[in-house]
Amino acid sequence: MQRSSKTETKLIEQRMELLGEDFFTARKAIKRKDLERVHPSLTLDCFADDKQLPDEGAWIQVIMPPHCVVTCEALSIWFATPAADAKTWDYMEGDLGHRYKVKVLTPVGEFTLFASEYNLVTPDALNEYIGLVGSTKDETKEHVMLHWLDPRNEYFDADRLFYIQSRGVGRADAYKMLMGEVKSPHVCYFTFHEEYQRYFAGVGVANLHGRSAVEAHIKFVAREKEAGRWYNLEYTKQELAEQEAAEKRRETEKAEQAVIAKNRKATEKRFAKMLPSFRL
Repeated sequence: MQRSSKTETKLIEQRMELLGEDFFTARKAIKRKDLERVHPSLTLDCFADDKQLPDEGAWIQVIMPPHCVVTCEALSIWFATPAADAKTWDYMEGDLGHRYKVKVLTPVGEFTLFASEYNLVTPDALNEYIGLVGSTKDETKEHVMLHWLDPRNEYFDADRLFYIQSRGVGRADAYKMLMGEVKSPHVCYFTFHEEYQRYFAGVGVANLHGRSAVEAHIKFVAREKEAGRWYNLEYTKQELAEQEAAEKRRETEKAEQAVIAKNRKATEKRFAKMLPSFRL
């Protein structure tokens, strides 16, 4: 049940007076209690304070890949940006689910994730993953694969890159050393060996069927790779076009049904006026 604005204002003022909270903190606490009472399962997505991304973005690990045309592999690591500005977000006005929603850029497009679908990656963990990156491009042998999104690598500090290489460090290793300092979704992403994905499927997912859902996604990715459709730009464009066409057809059918229902009601009213004793 939604509280009236007067009741909310009164509760906010009470928290500000008794607990010394500022206006936005008090308002957020009131909104959280409302959500826990009405939709407790949504609390993780809407109030995941431990997953708050800075406005410039951060590295995340996908624990529950989205089921859409543009998606990713389980456990893959990306540099994501928040879908909403953290500094100006208003818990009373905006859609709660969008507060911790993040955007991820892939080679074939962009997708979004809710807080229950990803974990933040700490700098130490990122460095460990970078250290596991193999020297070959064989996904069946390497533990962790590094995939470049922009081959120009213009997002790295050129002076620091030159200095590191001047000390005898190879170019590939120099990039790895500076990877944690890059703040852009256009640089690269990491994927894990399929066996790791299967072993840790569903870990951290707040869903009763989380493991089976992730395992099904892993099988889907394997089929797409075998068929040559995985991160195939032309195929993705075709899929998105078909999805858009299907959505337009659904909207057209919905509009036609609305017109039919409206005409039916108008006909019923005319009959009711012509025959007062007749009821449809």
